[in-house]
Amino acid sequence: MRRMLRAWRVVAKDRRVLTVSLVQACQFYAFGSVEYFLVGFLTEVAKLDILLTGIVSGSLVVMPILAKPYMGRVSDRIGRRIPIAVGCAVSGSALLAVPFATRFPALFLLGVVYGFGFASVTASTPALVGELVPVGLIGTSMGFLDTVMDVGQTIGPIVCGLLLASSLGYFAVFPSIGLVLLAAGVIFVFSKVDRRG
Repeated sequence: MRRMLRAWRVVAKDRRVLTVSLVQACQFYAFGSVEYFLVGFLTEVAKLDILLTGIVSGSLVVMPILAKPYMGRVSDRIGRRIPIAVGCAVSGSALLAVPFATRFPALFLLGVVYGFGFASVTASTPALVGELVPVGLIGTSMGFLDTVMDVGQTIGPIVCGLLLASSLGYFAVFPSIGLVLLAAGVIFVFSKVDRRG
């Protein structure tokens, strides 16, 4: 038990790992929130029927499945930094636009764009964390990354539920999530975590 706690302490003290974990947590904060609240927006605000609602919400799941293998390979070739930064910008921008799109084609496109940005980040962050820690701590660092990710995914719907209860409703929910992702991208870019040492 002491060895495990010592290993976790080493990982948790690494600013670079914390920064990448923050980005991952923000992505899953967003994903958990979007997954939870998008259907309500699509049916209550955009007034889409159940079939179109299923297609738009399904795009959030299908796009990452299709894009993650490709984006993982891209990050192998060009480095982790660009896919993570661009992914945060793309996914955040797509969510900022959601409340202003009420037609199926625009909402479907935003779902695909968001899913691509999410895939771009989440295909690259585990690989980057694995590169930042010593070989003997890769498993520990992945456990740490997943734990932080789960915290983000759990907190997202709670915070967004409070925002939904405000007078702004969905117009507070989606832009706030988009801003979280954009902020995570800015923090990541300025932290220069891909540099060893």
